[in-house]
Amino acid sequence: MERLYLGPELNQCGIGYFYRYFAARDQQGNYSQECFQRITVVNHHIFDNNDIDWPDDYETSDICDPNQLIPERLFYPYDKPVTNDDECSLIGLSYHDHVLSPTNVGDPCFKIIRVWKVIDWCQRDIDNNVIIWQDTQYIKVFNYVDPTIDRISPDTTICSYDVNCRPIPVSFSIEASDDCTNFDELLYICKIDYHSDGTIDFIQSRIGVDEVNGTWPLGTHLVKWEVEDRCGNTAKSSFTLELLNCKPPVAYCLNGLSTSLVPMDLTGDGIPDVAMDTVWAKDFDAGSYHNCGYYVVLSFSADTNDIYRIFDCDDRGLQEVEMWVTDINGNTSFCRTFIDIQDNSHFCPPMFTNAKVEGEIMTEVMDRVENVRIELLNSGRNELMTNTNGGYLFDQIPTNQKYELTPRKTDGWVNGVSTADIVKIQRHILGIEPLTSGYKMIAADANRSGEITAKDVSELRRLILGITNEIQGNTSWRFVHALHAFNDVSNALKQVIPESYEISSLHSDMKLDFYAVKVGDLNGTAATKGFGSISNRSGQVLELEADAIALMKGEETEIALRIVNGKNYNGLQFTLEWLTQQLEIIGVEGNSKKGVSDDHYSLHQLTNGKLSLSWNGNMEDGMELLTLKVRAKENCNTSEVLRIGQSITPALSVVNDGSEGQLAIKFRGSSQETFVVIPNEPNPWNEETMIGMILPQNGTVKLTVYDVSGKIHFIDQMELTKGYHEYRIGKEQVNQAGVYYYQLDYRDASHTGKMVIMD
Repeated sequence: MERLYLGPELNQCGIGYFYRYFAARDQQGNYSQECFQRITVVNHHIFDNNDIDWPDDYETSDICDPNQLIPERLFYPYDKPVTNDDECSLIGLSYHDHVLSPTNVGDPCFKIIRVWKVIDWCQRDIDNNVIIWQDTQYIKVFNYVDPTIDRISPDTTICSYDVNCRPIPVSFSIEASDDCTNFDELLYICKIDYHSDGTIDFIQSRIGVDEVNGTWPLGTHLVKWEVEDRCGNTAKSSFTLELLNCKPPVAYCLNGLSTSLVPMDLTGDGIPDVAMDTVWAKDFDAGSYHNCGYYVVLSFSADTNDIYRIFDCDDRGLQEVEMWVTDINGNTSFCRTFIDIQDNSHFCPPMFTNAKVEGEIMTEVMDRVENVRIELLNSGRNELMTNTNGGYLFDQIPTNQKYELTPRKTDGWVNGVSTADIVKIQRHILGIEPLTSGYKMIAADANRSGEITAKDVSELRRLILGITNEIQGNTSWRFVHALHAFNDVSNALKQVIPESYEISSLHSDMKLDFYAVKVGDLNGTAATKGFGSISNRSGQVLELEADAIALMKGEETEIALRIVNGKNYNGLQFTLEWLTQQLEIIGVEGNSKKGVSDDHYSLHQLTNGKLSLSWNGNMEDGMELLTLKVRAKENCNTSEVLRIGQSITPALSVVNDGSEGQLAIKFRGSSQETFVVIPNEPNPWNEETMIGMILPQNGTVKLTVYDVSGKIHFIDQMELTKGYHEYRIGKEQVNQAGVYYYQLDYRDASHTGKMVIMD
C-alpha cells in the first residue's frame, strides 16, 4: 500500500518537500510497519526580468478616446507583457495610466504613460517582500484636424442713444465643434482690438465658455476668436463690432439774423451791377454739438455740401432757412430760423411804399385760435382779433419803418385744464414720462417760474377747484414765434422764447405766424374757437357709490363716498351738488391713507350746495374717497338730494393711459336706482357726437333736440336694456351750426344738456 502526505512543507508555488509512505499487507490483511520516502521539490528556473517581454511603445492618429487604448483593445506587441514562467511561478500583471495633454507645439494630442508591473508571488527578497518588476510604455495619439467654427457673429453695428455717451453693454458668442474634443472642453479665446488700431486691449481665455459679456467704449472694434482643441489645433475667425452713439446731434440756431446786400461791380466799369451777399450755414450756429463730442458739419440741407446761400435783391425781406447738423455717423438734426435781407445801400429797385403784415395763430397740432389780440406797435393801428381761422391782417402798412408785432390772449384760464393735465405734469416731474415738446413744457410751467415743480400742480388744482380764477405772474395763453426752434426740449424754459416779433425795417409783405400755448393744457383739450373746453372723452365710466340713507329732519349722519371700479383709473374730478333746503354738509374728511387731503377739495361753496374735488393717485376697487358729515333740514333721502354736477369742476375720470373718461354716481340701497346721463362727447362738434346713458332697468328713453328758441329739430324714442348705452347724433339729424339743447326722458327722470355744432 502507498500513500502521500504533502503537509505544510510544500508552499503554494509547489516548492518544498513531501513524504511518500509505504506499507505491505499479507493475504490475511495484516500490515507491515510503514516506511517513508522524502521527496524535495526545487525550482531550478528562477523567474526574473529576462522572462518578461514588455509591450512596445505605440503611436496612432485614429483614436480620440483614451479608453479605446486599453490593453484588451490593442494587439501584440503593444497590448501587455508576455511572461516565460513555469509551474514554480505565480505571475500577476497590473498597470496604471497617466494621460497627459500637450504642452508644446508638435506634441501629441494626448500621451498615455502606462506603467506596467509584473509580480511573482513565489519570490521574496531577504526582507520577505514580494519582488516587483516594472516597465513604462508610452502611447502617443496625434491629431491634426482643426476645430470647426459653426457660428460667429457677423459684422455688427450697435446703436446707443445715451446722452452721456457711456460705454455700451455687449454680449456675443461663438459655436464650434471638433472631431476629438467636446464643445464644452474646447478652449475659447476672444481677443478684442479696441478701435482696430492693431493693439489687443482685451483677452478672455476660458475652457467651455463660448460667450463674452462686457461694457466697451464707442468705436469700431475688431473681435478675434480662436478655438483650440485639446490636441493643440486652432481655428480662427473675426468680425467687426461697431459701437455707435446714434443720438442725433443737437442743432442750435441763432434766433434770426439780418444782413445788408452789398453792391458789386461785375463788369469792371466802376458801376455796381448787382447787390448780393453770401451767407454761410455756420453763421446761424448758436453752439450746435453732439453729446459725444463728435465733429459736426453745418449745412442748409441734408446735403453736407450745401454750406452757403447767395441772396440778392429778389430776396429782400424775411427768408426762412434750415440749418442742418450732421455728425460723423451720418445722424442729423436741424433747426429753423430766418434771415432778414436788407438793402441799406438802396441799390435795389424800389419796393412797395406800403406792405401788409399777416399771419396765423395756431396750436402745436395746427388748430387755429380765434379771438387772439394782435398788436402792431408803431403802426398807429388798433389791435386786431384773429378770425375763426386764426388769421389776422394789417394792410397798407408804410415800409422802411420799424414795427413790433405781439399776440395776446388772457381769458379762459380753466379752458382745457383738468386733473388729467396734473397727472401728466406729475409724471414729468417724477421722470416717469417726460414731456416731449417745448410747447408742452411752457404749458406745464403754470406760474411762469422757468421750471416745472409741485407749485405748478398746486396752482392748477386751485384753478380746477374754483378757488382761484387766474394764476399770478402768467397769462392764460402764451405765444411762440413759429420759426423758433426748441433745440433742447429739456431746457426749453431756459431759452429766450420769442413771444413777439420785431420788424427792424419793413420792406415787403410779411407773414408772421405764432404757435399758441394754453397754459395748463397738456392733453390738447383747450377749445380754440370760444366754446369752452373741447371734450373728447372715452366711453369708460368710473363709478362712485354712496349709501341711500333716509334722514329725519335734524338728524345727522356720515356718508362715505366710495370708488367702485378704480383699478383702471388714476384720477378724477367733480362737483358734488345737493339741495340746500333739504340738506347741509357740516364736515368733510378725506381718506388720508390714500393721500386725499383738504388740498384736493374746496369747501368755499358749501353754503351754495357745492363741493368741488380734484384728486389723483393709485386707486383701488371699493376704495373710500371722502366721508361727508351731513345734517337733514327736512325729511329726505340722500339718493334724492345728492348728485354729481358740472357747475364748478366738470366731472371726469382719468384713465390709466392718460385719457379722460366719464364719471357717474349710484346709491346703494336706493328704492329707485338713478338714471345717469353722461354729457355728449365731443363738444363742440361738427361731424357727430355721442351721449352716454346708464339705465338702472330696462325701459324707454326719449331724446329731444331743440335750439335756443325752443324749436324742436329732432325727436327719437328707444327701447333700451339695463346698463350703459351710447346714442350718436350726426349732421343728418341736426345740420345747422349753432347752440342746441338735448333732453333725455326716462320714466320719471329727465336730463337736459347743451351742445354746440360748428361749421
